[in-house]
Amino acid sequence: MNLQEHKKCCKIVDEIMLFFLKRKIKEINMKYKENESNTVIEFEVLNCPYDLALMLKSKLAPHHERQYEGFGWELMGDGDFDELEIAGGLIDSLDVSFNEEFVKITMVRNYE
Repeated sequence: MNLQEHKKCCKIVDEIMLFFLKRKIKEINMKYKENESNTVIEFEVLNCPYDLALMLKSKLAPHHERQYEGFGWELMGDGDFDELEIAGGLIDSLDVSFNEEFVKITMVRNYE
């Protein structure tokens, strides 16, 4: 994976972290794994309100858009809703699951 891909993945992580931190979420676990064909980014967010997780899921809905690959991803930066939509344009799949303790968010970004 090249440096540009690493930067895009870092921006995705940054947007998710900012989204939760701005909403006073205090405990977030993150896992990052590169494979031969993709990158998997997982968050486990403890004590996350259900409605907040649903809001994130709707804004982050994956819609991998090639227009974001060139320069659009560089517009991300403050954890607002528009930036979450850009992050959604950089991922290929999203899974959000809930249990009593935490919300788990799994995003996959495939390599071209």
